[in-house]
Amino acid sequence: MTALHRSRAGFTMIELLVAIAILAILAAVVGPLVLNQIDKARVTGTRSNLKSVKSAIDMYKIDVGKYPTKLRDLVEKPREESVAKKWQKSGYIEGGEVPKDSWGEEFQYKVTPGGKNSYELYSYGPKGPGAPTDEWLSVWDTK
Repeated sequence: MTALHRSRAGFTMIELLVAIAILAILAAVVGPLVLNQIDKARVTGTRSNLKSVKSAIDMYKIDVGKYPTKLRDLVEKPREESVAKKWQKSGYIEGGEVPKDSWGEEFQYKVTPGGKNSYELYSYGPKGPGAPTDEWLSVWDTK
């Protein structure tokens, strides 16, 4: 068999290295874009859940005459008799659970009489409870 009639049975090392380099460049460019979109989706999901909880809090206030003391009051009938009489039979949030933020953390809620808003409702955001306050996602933000 002469050199002209030899068949190629595979890829050369250079061809493999070029293919791997192309894949690495694609991963380096596309990876951060995908991760950025995932982060944006989580923020959007958290904002949507905040709005749902806000609506439930506002409905509770209309029915009961005061804001709930804790978010659990939206899904479990409070023991206080005057509140329990006015509380909706099915609760204020479907599914019987208060939603969490997109990172699995519970929303933070507190009644703030005399404050800028009647209550505060927010998520700590992607960095969790240790995040600086300017990174929190509040239901009152219009971002």
